[in-house]
Amino acid sequence: MMLETVRNDPDYNNRNYVNQPRALKYARVFYEIATAGGTLNYQKQAPTRELADKIVDARLAASIAADANHFLWQWGSSFDYDPAPGLEKIEAWLLVKTGRGELVQLATIFEHRAEHFDNGWR
Repeated sequence: MMLETVRNDPDYNNRNYVNQPRALKYARVFYEIATAGGTLNYQKQAPTRELADKIVDARLAASIAADANHFLWQWGSSFDYDPAPGLEKIEAWLLVKTGRGELVQLATIFEHRAEHFDNGWR
């Protein structure tokens, strides 16, 4: 969604932008809000709609030092990457901590790959 938000911004102009596309800021800010501790974190910071709006407005008002093409490359470069063939080569300990509000339940992902870990899944 982040990538398509930027690509579909008319200001992006198929990589021929003069100024950074406005959608770049929206994609970045909304992703950061969605992944920074989940809804419980934001309920503590902003228990009312007015306070929540202030947080969003402040983040959108701040300048960003990002480039649209770099942003698209950074997030899109792993699109077809599959680490599965080399997982058994990893010898380091793995600690997976998930919490309430996680967008992706890492435990579910690792349960499907448990055979790649010498010590199994605990």
